[in-house]
Amino acid sequence: MGEMEEFSKQVSEALKLCQESKDEKAAELLLKLGYKFRLAPNIVRYQLTKKLPASGVKNENNCCSIYDSILLQNELRVLQEVFAPSSCFWRQHGYVEGQTNEYFSYAFSLKEPNGGGLMQTIGCRLIEQMSGKFPGLKDAEYIEWWAHCRPHESGHQLHFDSADEGKNKVLNPISSAVLYIQGEVGGPTLVTDQRISDRKLASKGWLCFPAVNRICMFDGTLLHMVVPGRQDTQFIETLKQEGIDRNERRVTVMISFWKELHIQDGPMQGAARRFPTGRDTHSWAEKLNSEPTSEATPKPVPVLPVAVDTVWLPLGDNTLTLPAYDECFQGL
Repeated sequence: MGEMEEFSKQVSEALKLCQESKDEKAAELLLKLGYKFRLAPNIVRYQLTKKLPASGVKNENNCCSIYDSILLQNELRVLQEVFAPSSCFWRQHGYVEGQTNEYFSYAFSLKEPNGGGLMQTIGCRLIEQMSGKFPGLKDAEYIEWWAHCRPHESGHQLHFDSADEGKNKVLNPISSAVLYIQGEVGGPTLVTDQRISDRKLASKGWLCFPAVNRICMFDGTLLHMVVPGRQDTQFIETLKQEGIDRNERRVTVMISFWKELHIQDGPMQGAARRFPTGRDTHSWAEKLNSEPTSEATPKPVPVLPVAVDTVWLPLGDNTLTLPAYDECFQGL
């Protein structure tokens, strides 16, 4: 076994220990592996909380908002068909679920009528509905979107959304959003209060759990991730009791809203490629270019994010305020 394989094996073991609340053993192993901080237990060993009704309770944070019933039923049906785990969309992009894949996204200008098909219809409505909570959306002139299909145990590392994957320099969007299309498995989305200019780690965060036809929208400058799905026996039993099949796939569509964005042309897939609208498009693109539905506008139902007051725990006697990225254990 090579060094990287052995390291990955020990990281998986450390995550298992964290998920089973064997924190002392986990800390001992993580220190051995060179980590100085780990995600807090209330994040790694999250409790299944799909719905926190927000009626009569104000969401005080200005960083993250969650709404259910965000899409029309016809819109949801089209997206579930286009991004189904068995869809040609994934094969045509060389996407392998649960693995690190080459990043690809599509983008369009809001000044071009129907330049983004169904995604433009949804994006424009979100701007109208969410600009009260995120005023910067009124300045949005471009929309970028991408998608993921992941098994329960798969997470996604902490990152900042950035134009062209942060090449040359980091440029954050106005706001970003996660649309939960299919599957209620996997860990929650964690949005933290950390920005790229900060000289210390995040002090608080918010969790959003996957639920079909839900959106999590947040300030585009914030550090965020998907927490790995819990695999301990107790939690798997909880999934069974809730009627959730852990073998499902969590399908999400991410949307970023931009004041400025360079849309790239060319035959190769990559970041912010122009959304295909011509006749000779793939079948998945044809479906996304379908005519808007005549259904009544949906009324989003607010859901309270799960607030976490502690994001990181120091390991040993460490007193650093901003350790290196690879010194922070995320379970991945």
